[in-house]
Amino acid sequence: MDAVRTRPALSPPQAAESGPPLPLAEAFARAKEADGDERCELAGKINRALEALPRSMPAREAADLILTRLGDRSLEDLADANGMTCRAAAVGVLLELGFPYALEIEPDDLEHYRQVTTPRRPWWRAVAAGLVWPLGALELAMAVSDHELGRLGDGGDASVAAVASHVGMTLASAASAALSRDGGRGRTWARWALAGSAVVGVALAVGGVVPALGTALAALLAGVVLRSD
Repeated sequence: MDAVRTRPALSPPQAAESGPPLPLAEAFARAKEADGDERCELAGKINRALEALPRSMPAREAADLILTRLGDRSLEDLADANGMTCRAAAVGVLLELGFPYALEIEPDDLEHYRQVTTPRRPWWRAVAAGLVWPLGALELAMAVSDHELGRLGDGGDASVAAVASHVGMTLASAASAALSRDGGRGRTWARWALAGSAVVGVALAVGGVVPALGTALAALLAGVVLRSD
């Protein structure tokens, strides 16, 4: 009688199948000991591996793995050469996964993501966009004091009213452009208003209000600066 054949026992699942992909696990282990350029390079690999997780496993498993890493703070103090931290990259993946995983992000992790991903605006851009305020104030002050260089025509109330209207239009347009959403329709309309204010300023300068030329140039500069804000 033939011996009873038994099925070979199945080999236990590999650890890599129940945990993070091996390259990601290796990168975590090496990043803890590395420093300098090597640490940045490993952080970049971790970021790319995190972004690839939803394509290599179910969304729930990917989210749980990322939330675990965020919870044990193993992603802190790791950033690639572009300044993208592994912590922010992990939060970004959860946000891309959407509901309900994005709701599981801790507030401090979300705030960190916003700080890292929000473009930092150079200080000179704020100065350039704000030049309309002191130059507009100078234009109005010279008109009110009836200075010969700030007088439209023969001066008087009509001159002050024209200058005040120009300064008010310029400042309102600049404030609207600065406070409106990047790329939004409000920003576009505000920039067009700044361009119109610049045209009016040149006309006033031709009519004798010399400081209006400075306000006009400042309005043009603000419009250019805020275009790519």
